Amino acid sequence: MSNRGAIGVDRGKNPAPERVAPELGLVGRIAVIGIVIAGAVVVLPGGILLFIPFAIVGTLLGIRRPHTSIGWILLTLGWVFALLLTPIDATAKQFAGMVVSWPVRLLAVAQGAAAPASFVLLALLALVYPSGRIPKRPWGSAVRVGLVLCLLLILYTAIYPVISVSLRGQATDTAVRNPAAVLPNLPLWGLVEPGTTIFPCMAFALAAVISLAVRYRRAHHVERQQLRWLAAALATVAVGVISGFVIGYLVPGSAESGVAWVLVLLAVPCVPIAIGIAVLRYRLYEIDTIINRALLYGSVTVLLLAAFGIANIGLQRLLESLTGQRSDVLTAGLGIGAAVAYGPMRRWLRPLVDRLLPGRALLTLLFTDIVGSTERIVDLGDERWRVLLGRYRAAVRQELARKRGREVDTAGDAFFATFERPSAGVSCALAIRSAVEEIGLQARTGIHLGECEMRGEKVSGIEVHAASRIMAAAADGEILLSGAVRDAISDAEFPTADRGDHELKGVPGDWRLYALEPMRQHAAESRIAER
Repeated sequence: MSNRGAIGVDRGKNPAPERVAPELGLVGRIAVIGIVIAGAVVVLPGGILLFIPFAIVGTLLGIRRPHTSIGWILLTLGWVFALLLTPIDATAKQFAGMVVSWPVRLLAVAQGAAAPASFVLLALLALVYPSGRIPKRPWGSAVRVGLVLCLLLILYTAIYPVISVSLRGQATDTAVRNPAAVLPNLPLWGLVEPGTTIFPCMAFALAAVISLAVRYRRAHHVERQQLRWLAAALATVAVGVISGFVIGYLVPGSAESGVAWVLVLLAVPCVPIAIGIAVLRYRLYEIDTIINRALLYGSVTVLLLAAFGIANIGLQRLLESLTGQRSDVLTAGLGIGAAVAYGPMRRWLRPLVDRLLPGRALLTLLFTDIVGSTERIVDLGDERWRVLLGRYRAAVRQELARKRGREVDTAGDAFFATFERPSAGVSCALAIRSAVEEIGLQARTGIHLGECEMRGEKVSGIEVHAASRIMAAAADGEILLSGAVRDAISDAEFPTADRGDHELKGVPGDWRLYALEPMRQHAAESRIAER
C-alpha cells in the first residue's frame, strides 16, 4: 500500500523547510498578461500557433508559482520564438549604412542571438523540470559551467560584426551588419564564425535531454509520469533537429528555405503542451484547482448575467407594453435575485465542472484532532470550550498556511489537510503539536501518502480512510506516519520509531506504522523553528 515518488519530494539528507510562496500580485499579473499580449502582436499572424502554447502555460505557472522558474522559462521561450519568426522591415543596404531605427536595430540583435538562446532555454527547462531548481551536486556544478559557456557564446553572437536576420520579402535569412558590433575590425572575430556558436548550445540541450532520461529511469510513480511527458516532447524536438540537418544535407536548398525544419516547427509546441498536460494530470502546482475555480465561477457568472439580461429585457418590454414605462425598480430587483442565486447555482454547477478535471492525484494527507475533547468539554463547560476551540482552530490554520497545506475539511476539532510534499506535512504536524500544547491541549496526528480521487477541491478514496485510521491509531500527543511517508522523508531530519504492523478498520491489509521518536522530536522542532 506504499506510494513513493511524489512530485517535489525531497530525498536529500537535509531537506529545506517548506515556505509559503504567494501567487503573483495584481500588478505582476497585469505585467505578465501585457507581455503575452505584446508577444502575440509581434508574431501575428505567422507565428501565433507557435507562441500561444508557451504563453498560456507559462502565464499560468508564472502567476500561480512565481518562485519557480518553469513558467518564466516558457514565457521567455515564447518570446524567443516570436523574435525568430518576426520579419524585419529593412534591407541589407539599410543595415550597411546604419539608417535603420533603434527598435529595428534591437530586434535585429535579439533575432541574431535567438537561435542559440532557444536551445539553451530548452536545455534549462529539461534540467529544472519539475522542481524548478537546477540539480544539486555533482551535476549542479557541471550544469552551471555549461550555462555560463553557452551564455558567453550567445553574447559572442550578439556582438559579432555580422548577424543573420529574417528580412521581410526574403525567403531565407540574410547576413547583415550588426548594429551592436564591438570592435568590428578586431582579428579575433575570424577565429569563430557566428553560425557555429549554435552547435555547442545544441550539444548542451542534447545533454540536458539525456540527463532527463537518466532522471526518468531513477524516478518513481508520479514523478516518472511527469517526466515522461516532457521527455517525449523534447525527444520529438531532438528528432526534428537531427532530421533537419539530414534533410538539409541531402536536399540542397531545403535548409535555407526552411523546408528541412518543418518537423522542428511542429515539435516545438509539443513542449509546453506536454508540460500543461503533466501539470493538470498530476496536479503539479495545483493548477487544476485554479482552472476548476475559474471554470466554476466564470460559468456561474456568465449564466447569471445571461439570465439577468434576458429576464430584464423581457419583463421591461412586457411592463412597457402594459404601462408605457420602464422600471428601474424591476432591474434592481432582478439584480438582487441574481446575487441571491449565485450561491445555489455555484453548488449546482460544481459537480459538472469537477468532472472536467483529472480524477486522481498523489497527495500527502494529514488528519489531526484533540485528545480527550469530550472530557475537556465536561470540565470547561460549553462557553469556555468554545473559546478554547476557536484558539485551537486558529493555531492549526496558521500552521497550515505557513507550511502550504490546504484545508480540505473540518468537523468539530478534527482537521483534514493535504500537502504537495511529505516533508511539508510532517513539519506542519510538528508545528501544530507545539502550537496546540502552548494552549494547554494535546493533539494526535496521522499522516499518509497515497493516490486519491479528485473532484475539484474534494479529496476522497481509500487512502483518505487509511489516513484517518492512522490518526485514530496514534497515542496521545503522537504523530504517526505510514510507511509511504516514512520512505519519502529524511530519517536524519525526521527520526522515526517503528510501531509495528497495524490493522486499520475498514482498510484491507496490514499497515506498518512509524512514530516520530518522542525523545528526538523536540530537536527536530527546534531545527525547523531556527530556519
